[in-house]
Amino acid sequence: MSAEVEVPVEYKNLNALFADYARNFSRPWTIIRTENPFDVGTVLRFRLNAPRLPEPIYLQGSVEERHADGMRVGFFYRTPEERRANEQRIRQLMTDSLGPVLSSLLLAPASSDR
Repeated sequence: MSAEVEVPVEYKNLNALFADYARNFSRPWTIIRTENPFDVGTVLRFRLNAPRLPEPIYLQGSVEERHADGMRVGFFYRTPEERRANEQRIRQLMTDSLGPVLSSLLLAPASSDR
């Protein structure tokens, strides 16, 4: 059985959360640079939080590969509905905060990964 670790991620503002989400969390996987990568198979539960965010956003992933300078984490959802609900929530937050044009530009590269 693999270990599970909660990873709190605190952002100074919503824009920082949006940028990180667009760059790292909107894809099926990401590389996390760290000197102490977790073992392959470790489940990571990311708790993303920022001022003005009504409640944290939770994402789950598991360590797929370890490298000398970090680890590759693949994201997963329990159901397709959970994924759609989470993505819709983030898109709505981005649209409300940044407007429809800028939010769609930020998320456009992520949609090509799927």
